[in-house]
Amino acid sequence: LGDAAAAAGVERGGVVMFGHDAAHPSSIVRATHTGEDGFDLFAGNTGAHALWDALRAAGARPCGFDALEILRVEAGLPRYGVDMNEANVVLETGIDDAVSFTKGCYIGQEIIARVHWRGHVAKRLAGLVLDDGGGAAATRGAKIRSADDREIGRITSSVVSPRLGRAVALGYVKYDFLAPGTEVKIIDEDEARTARVVATPFVRGSWTGDDADGDLDNGAVRGAEEKA
Repeated sequence: LGDAAAAAGVERGGVVMFGHDAAHPSSIVRATHTGEDGFDLFAGNTGAHALWDALRAAGARPCGFDALEILRVEAGLPRYGVDMNEANVVLETGIDDAVSFTKGCYIGQEIIARVHWRGHVAKRLAGLVLDDGGGAAATRGAKIRSADDREIGRITSSVVSPRLGRAVALGYVKYDFLAPGTEVKIIDEDEARTARVVATPFVRGSWTGDDADGDLDNGAVRGAEEKA
């Protein structure tokens, strides 16, 4: 679908109208929620069932929310209401391509441009690989502490990655501790679990440039595997 969309001129983030039949026009946005090239489909109430049936007839398979969430976290993608909300500056979330640094005035543009060109945010959403291989996902809201026991952040999302065979997480980490390989502790229901900061995505998909090994060769991930 990604190749077909590109051939048809549907750029990433682009919106086009289409109709699986003349009576049910719909909108399609080329987007990703999983790190794989994909689409958001928008249809009216009268056309939604027909669109669903057409997709199933063409070979599409339904995907449950839990599977979608694992793919999303493996891809390092924040979700609104979970990893970010209106209190976050967009540059804290890692989705810098969601805004323009050169476009004319928009709400918050001055602050965004100042941070981008002159400084950095105080914290940023980062990837974390837990050292206890095969352990459970971390609890959302669990505190992140430095090796010398300073509170430096919190967990926002965590899953057990089938691809990596261990728990991974997204969380806000203070700027001074963002370097890949930094050792931290996650205080999860009074249990201290060791982890390492890593670059995201944890697993690389077609949206970011497919790689046979994904990010499994990430040095911090290998370090966590060896320590486990």
